[in-house]
Amino acid sequence: MSQPATNEIIKKELGDILEWSLESKSRLGYFAALCRRMLLLLEEEIQASRFENGTCVERMMAACVNRYLEALQAYRKGQTLSLAWKETFRTTESRRRLVFQDLLLGLNASINFDLGIAAADVLQPGKVIAMEEDFQRLEEVYCSLASQVRSEIHGISPWLKPLDRLGKRKPYRFAQFNLSAACQTAWKVARDLSVLNPQQRQELIQVLDRRVANLVRLPEGRGFLQRPLIWLARRRESRDVRRNIRTLSKSYNPVSLPQTAQA
Repeated sequence: MSQPATNEIIKKELGDILEWSLESKSRLGYFAALCRRMLLLLEEEIQASRFENGTCVERMMAACVNRYLEALQAYRKGQTLSLAWKETFRTTESRRRLVFQDLLLGLNASINFDLGIAAADVLQPGKVIAMEEDFQRLEEVYCSLASQVRSEIHGISPWLKPLDRLGKRKPYRFAQFNLSAACQTAWKVARDLSVLNPQQRQELIQVLDRRVANLVRLPEGRGFLQRPLIWLARRRESRDVRRNIRTLSKSYNPVSLPQTAQA
């Protein structure tokens, strides 16, 4: 089985991406910022013994984030990569969606595509099957992260705060991501992949890749009330990419770049 890079190495690589994103004013830094915060939060939860198999969770998440880093590197170099991440990165750079929608698309590719594959890569089949409850706890960590960044997202997109209230009414919902379903799906993918032969494994990954990529391609607003709401929110959303990345990074503040740089 492949051995993932350690969390310290991965956090450094994420820091490098943030530096590059700040320097080049790239929206690709948005999910890198969220990903780094996720690792920091996960470390706290593991140290607090919130998981039954903390060491396995740490290895699995390191492999998951490493898959994202490899996909981003391939995308930046114009190399072949999964459809799921290619569509995610391309949509992020196109500025077609709101910042928080870009973050949701990143979570979609990371959890629905990478997480189950990463678990099957680094864990024995029996261990994967025993990890169902820890996958459920991962959902709680993701929800905690979402709660933490909510106010920062509202700072970037001020009109999302009132739209959050409207979003509780079904006709107004224009972005949904079911973390519970995603984490449960990831565990099932890991369980299935862990007992397949290499050819069957690759076939399942290809099916999953297409399915997740198709979610990225869905129209950003499919209801008659959704498109105007998205348009209004985008009108007030910050276009200062550097400021947005710093806001999402929160605890990450590289000294090599000016704090007041304009996008």
